Amino acid sequence: MLQDIPRQLHVIDTTLEAFSEHLRTHRGASPGTCDRNSREVRKLLERTCGDAPLDFSRLTTAALRAFVIERATTWSPRTGRRAATAVRSFLRFLHLLGLRLLRWYEAGVDVDEHIAALATYLGHVNVTCTYWYLTAVPDLMAATARRFERYADHGGLR
Repeated sequence: MLQDIPRQLHVIDTTLEAFSEHLRTHRGASPGTCDRNSREVRKLLERTCGDAPLDFSRLTTAALRAFVIERATTWSPRTGRRAATAVRSFLRFLHLLGLRLLRWYEAGVDVDEHIAALATYLGHVNVTCTYWYLTAVPDLMAATARRFERYADHGGLR
């Protein structure tokens, strides 16, 4: 169990680095804002996942709401607003990753070839979580269904 903790921290660190980079390059956020948002999201992920593997499916509405309320009541309403902003930005970041997958599907990219790298980028401990994520996004499921229909129409594997 103890040897899993450094890996868990590495996965969280990698995810937060990608999040900060996204904020900086695509949202024009200042370094201070990136650091603040990353700290809040780190607290959220550590609170939600604990010592368990990072699993974004644990970021339920109830868990997110409880985190923001806890930050606001423990510290201040201003801290709660900052936490809410950081969480909202992080969820947008995760959504954009999903849109990237959608573009891959529509372009005919073999997602299975890239699933391990994608799992790492999304912060998933294993590819099962990543495949679950693919099924949780309706647009991705629709793209997957269209792609499978084309595959089946051409006789599948031969």
